[in-house]
Amino acid sequence: MSDRQYEACYTFEAKGTPQGTKRKRADPVGLHASWKRRRTLFEQVWSSQKQKIEEVLSTINASTLQDLLNYLNARPEGARRNRLPTGLVLSGSASATYGSVFARLSSLVASFPDKIYIPVKAATATNLKGFLKCLITSATNNDSSNADGSDDEKSGLGRKGPRLLNYDLQNLSEYVQKNGINQVVVVFQDSEAFDTNLLAEVIKIFGCWIDRIPFVCLFGIATSIDNLQQRLPRAAVRCLDGQLFNTVRADEVLEQVFRAAHSFDTQLWFGSGLWNTMLERQRNHLGGIDAFTDALLYASMSHFFANSLTLFLSEGLSFKDVPNDHFEAVRNLGSFQTHVRRLLDSGKAQLVHSLLHSNTSLFDYSMKQLTSERHRMRSLTQCAVIIHTLRSRLAITPATSYSAIQCGALAGTLRDSPLLRILMATIKRCPSNVLEDLLAHVQPLVPDSQAVDFSAIVDDIQTLRKADISGAPFRSTLDTPSMALHTTMMAQKVTLSKSKPAILPRDAAYSDIVQRFHDLLAGHFTQTLIDPRSLFLNEVFFYDLKSPYREVFMPKPRAAIERALSNPADYLGCSCCGASGQSSDGKENDDVTLAPSHPSTAIMYQLYVQSGALINVADLWSAFNAVSSGGEDMDEDGERMNMALFQRALAELRYMGLIKPTRKKADCVAKVLWKGL
Repeated sequence: MSDRQYEACYTFEAKGTPQGTKRKRADPVGLHASWKRRRTLFEQVWSSQKQKIEEVLSTINASTLQDLLNYLNARPEGARRNRLPTGLVLSGSASATYGSVFARLSSLVASFPDKIYIPVKAATATNLKGFLKCLITSATNNDSSNADGSDDEKSGLGRKGPRLLNYDLQNLSEYVQKNGINQVVVVFQDSEAFDTNLLAEVIKIFGCWIDRIPFVCLFGIATSIDNLQQRLPRAAVRCLDGQLFNTVRADEVLEQVFRAAHSFDTQLWFGSGLWNTMLERQRNHLGGIDAFTDALLYASMSHFFANSLTLFLSEGLSFKDVPNDHFEAVRNLGSFQTHVRRLLDSGKAQLVHSLLHSNTSLFDYSMKQLTSERHRMRSLTQCAVIIHTLRSRLAITPATSYSAIQCGALAGTLRDSPLLRILMATIKRCPSNVLEDLLAHVQPLVPDSQAVDFSAIVDDIQTLRKADISGAPFRSTLDTPSMALHTTMMAQKVTLSKSKPAILPRDAAYSDIVQRFHDLLAGHFTQTLIDPRSLFLNEVFFYDLKSPYREVFMPKPRAAIERALSNPADYLGCSCCGASGQSSDGKENDDVTLAPSHPSTAIMYQLYVQSGALINVADLWSAFNAVSSGGEDMDEDGERMNMALFQRALAELRYMGLIKPTRKKADCVAKVLWKGL
């Protein structure tokens, strides 16, 4: 190795025959034996769900995309008036979602050989020269290695004559004329990120070259058009000939994706707690819809990969495909134990005995009950759709989103909620024209067993309407005032009297029809709106764990780092660090005790927490050396080792951003963060 001591690395080759490798068990056992089948099932379920989401995303902003394409194909007339044709794509809070609009527009424009699509990012265009270089390079498909400005001259794209600078738009003009380009579409996807002065200069230059280069600009606006107009100088605004294009709002995009993910034919339902966490995170953070899709994917993976009992969701599952350990896991489920108690209370002791001692009976009974319980979950989802449809048709305020109603149904709180009580009270007062509209929208959503009753209500309304010649809508007795006020004048005296208004026979008959409709809906809601956690084997098809999702998508790294440095025993699990944060009787104590057995970075952090805004490095070293040595005198080698640990711990604190050098005192470091703040 002496000849390799100056090399950066070397390969170590062991002499002698290698030892034989230990044979590993190829096939998993126990609850992991169903892993391959569960993985295949997950891929099938997620591929179906992903396809539905992609179909929804492909239809979102379809009209806006078509309008943009028509705008480009119509050859905007702004250039004839020496003004720059500009499309203003207004997204509002959905700024993270309109990237898909421009991406799809790019693929559509690529099919036209006479158009060039050039997306420009603010990070790559920091100044005018760099912007023009990137623009010309992207348009002519040349190498952008000189985009950093190292060489201001290049051959003018094979032209004859003097060489042009690589940021001269004459290069692009000659390229456009040579290749017959009719449009150069320049896209500023995030216009707010560009420097105002740079944007104004670019618009002015494009306006000067509009007679030689057919520029068309597209601006993605996340704030408002007024804000863009106020940012730009008047000279730049006068160069623009703009047309507005609106995109779908972020809330609507999220609701449509939620509908696609929470479909009726799914095999896995998420609980209200998990849905509310994902929806709240998506609304509070300006992230694209891809982040929401990734959260759905991770939640599905967490359920299928961690829960071995999802094997029972497989289609065509036979008894021999289920290992014996899975039946024991079923018998330990909380829903199974609750169901067994119900069977015992109803006098079915023989069935309970077979379920506890026979795997075959448990398999047959579980598969049959899973089919029934999943059907009840589909009915629950469909019932929430009926409630949302009724509230939308009745225009009940305040409006409640589809996702909020579905989450209330999954939580089991919708049946006794004020939202449902207000809906049922409003139905009793609706006139006949409104009731007919409700029946037309609700009848396709109710089960087939109740469709006959709703059809009978429609027939009764039609019969009542044929018998009436006035043609006016029928009104329920609850929609008419209970008392009428009459004014009588006799001998220059005014007398007020009250009386009940006369109820027409048609209104009385219509009131009975409304009451029947109300009772049918109330019975259906009472029967269908159940708590999913009360269903048998709900742990198989119902997932509502928030902790894995929060740890991945909403992590708290600072809290974890502070905890690890304050109480290293929580992560190391060793007995030597167990005294940290505990008193003599084993109870938690806020005053953490420093010990030589703690990691050097943990010791340094505790000294850091107890220090002020400026920390003297010499004093810090003295305290660190005293703690590390345990108060004992150390030899020169021990002190040298402590110094190395001290320097490494100090460097790690700086790497984590806890300290920084200061110019006030050369021998001190500044404290950047305080614990808990």
